This record gives sequence, structure tokens and C-alpha cells, in this order.
Amino acid sequence: MPPAGAGAPRLPDRLLGTYYATFGEELPRLRGVHPNYTLIYLFAATPAPGRPPGTLEFTPPGDGHGAWTHWAEDLQFVRRVQRRRVLLSVGGAGQAVRLNDRAASVRLVESVDRFYAAWKGFDGLDLNTFEGQAAPNVPELIWVGRELKRRHPGFLITAPPAPWNPADQRLCAAMLRAQALDYCAPQYYGGPQLGDPAYLLDNLATWVRLLGAEHVVVGFGLHAGLPDYWTEDAAARTYARARARFPGLRGAFGWRLDWDARRGFPFAVRLGPLVR
Repeated sequence: MPPAGAGAPRLPDRLLGTYYATFGEELPRLRGVHPNYTLIYLFAATPAPGRPPGTLEFTPPGDGHGAWTHWAEDLQFVRRVQRRRVLLSVGGAGQAVRLNDRAASVRLVESVDRFYAAWKGFDGLDLNTFEGQAAPNVPELIWVGRELKRRHPGFLITAPPAPWNPADQRLCAAMLRAQALDYCAPQYYGGPQLGDPAYLLDNLATWVRLLGAEHVVVGFGLHAGLPDYWTEDAAARTYARARARFPGLRGAFGWRLDWDARRGFPFAVRLGPLVR
């Protein structure tokens, strides 16, 4: 996959993503992420304390393996040599970003552009801004998506919504209609029923009906020791059933990279062949 703007399709037909959470332990360098992952989310840009709403900061990863020392260099190697996509994730993990007015939206876009310039480019933005009690501001999120696409041709806009939330469903459908979104990736982990294959398959039908299967990615949280999370075996079996039922599914993602890396990347190994 050439980097955005290089004339290639905006997204691969199938993708396998991973969240590179910078607070994780023993993180590999970006170029060392398992090759089955075709998309890497950089998690995360979050609200900057004491700054006006919409202003973002980014906490670097630990540098035990040189991840931060080689950050920009490796990011471009991942894009241009390994042909993978890299998205900056904004918000998440209790860090909702409230876009209450256009001024906040402009500051968010300008913050993204500062990271873009510092790191010599990336392929898109993952809007994880509307979690918890932060109701999504639909017009402002549409503006953000369209403005970033205007500034950076080929830029991808994605979102990982709460699967059950009607407000998130309406937001993603509206953004897709406005050409401000490329796909949604409902997060099936971390809450009641979210680790249940029957619930996932039933709920996924709602998202496919709203957006079309080609605009839906399935999000799994991988941790055998936590309730309402998945083992890689259960995730693989459930994704295979989902793909059989909805053949056009765009792919899947795993939360989170350091958990998978610590165990030798079993999620990447099991899911990689299934999303091709």
C-alpha cells in the first residue's frame, strides 16, 4: 500500500489493524510490528491539559527498544517500504475530546497537522473522541473529517464506536453519507456481552445494514484474563463466522499490540489469513 496521495486505492480490500498503545510495556519499534498487521493505529493523541478545547498532545512510547528514538524514521519505513497504513488515533481510554464548537474543531485539525508535519506524514485519523458520556457532535465531526481529507488527499477517517450505542450508529451513518468517513470498527470488548460471539454476530448485522459490509471492521480486545475479552482462538472462530455471513467485511483489529507482541503475536498469526 503506497502512502496516501500516491494514487493507490484508499484502503486495501481487507485489513488487519492493531492499536499501538504508547503506554504499553516492551513495545517493539514500529517497523517490528508483525507483518500480518496491514494497518497500525498510533494510540493516542489526547486533550492537552490546560490548553483550549481541541488542542492535542501525544505521549511517546517507552524507548527500551528504540521505538521513540526511531519514531518518524520507522513510521515512514512502515508506509513506504512495508506498504502499510498508519493512522493517528485521537481520544480513547477515558480521554474523550469534546468538539463543542468550530473553534475546538479547528484546533483539533491544526494539532493533527502539527503531528503530521513532525512525523513527515501518516495516512489518516481514527476518531475515538466520542466515548463515555461525550455525545458526538455530528456536524463538527463531519467538518473535521472533510477538512482533513481536503488538506491531505487520500487521508483516511475511521472511528471505533460503541457497538450498542444508537448515537454512535447515527453518527457513523451520517459521516459516511457526507463522505467524511471510510469505515467504522465497533469495539466488541470490555463490557457486558461484548465477548459473546452470538451478540457480536447479531449486533454486527445492524452495522452492516447501516453502512454496508465494506465500511465495517470488527474490533476484538485480546486478553484471556479479563472478562468480556477474547482469546485469539475465539476471535478467529467468530470472525470466520462473521465473514461467512457478511462476505464484504473490510477486516478486523486487535486491542492491543503489546499484549499480542508479548505472546509472540498469536492474534496476528491467526487472523491474518482470515482477512485476506
